[in-house]
Amino acid sequence: MSFFCPHFDIEKDYCLALEADCVPGRPGCVLRNNSVFYIPAEERLKERKAASVGLASSDPAHHEEARCGGGDLEGGAAGGRGNSRQEHRALDTPMNHNSIQQYYGDDHDRLDGLFREYQSGKAADPVGAIRAFEEFKAGLERHIVWEEEILFPAFESKTGRVDGPTAVMRSEHRQIRGFLAAIAEKLARNDVRTEHEEAGLLSVLGPHNQKEESILYPMIDRLTPAEERAEVFAAMAAYAGKT
Repeated sequence: MSFFCPHFDIEKDYCLALEADCVPGRPGCVLRNNSVFYIPAEERLKERKAASVGLASSDPAHHEEARCGGGDLEGGAAGGRGNSRQEHRALDTPMNHNSIQQYYGDDHDRLDGLFREYQSGKAADPVGAIRAFEEFKAGLERHIVWEEEILFPAFESKTGRVDGPTAVMRSEHRQIRGFLAAIAEKLARNDVRTEHEEAGLLSVLGPHNQKEESILYPMIDRLTPAEERAEVFAAMAAYAGKT
């Protein structure tokens, strides 16, 4: 899922028109009357406030066992370019691609499918659902490693900035890791009642991936020539081969 808003300040994750945090669909948002959101904006506003309070009081070190993660779940636990079980688990090697936006967007959708599988299977097949979440979490963590250790540094070297869009993305990654850890902690006790944590994850992850797909990834594609993108994908493939 992607969007364009002339009032959005990606560096601050801020709505210039409302002078408030960017929460797509909130009262006054230009997307409110022409977009449908899986979780109502009012609920995401509450979850964001609760998450900021809860995560601020926790030690981030507790979540560093998993160094990463990402997916676009705003549109119904997720986007929608791939829906079959096989598609959720099959994504071409990075070496077969040359567009950052296309590859990372496809990975978002693959992860979306795994998370939908977890959500829809909890009641009928909790063991299978937990397995789907574990695969989702592992893929999400790898996705964030790719971004934070390979993709973002490439962008920062081109722009000379480490305090702009990538700083916002890294901050949101920390929140995402917190929700992943909270869900995993419950599942370790075979407790699939994770609806609250799921809502918190979606409230951060959906808008996060919208910003990446509509703004950051296209910027990186424009700023980096084909040979440099090939180097990015080679580094990603090398990392994937180690995991």
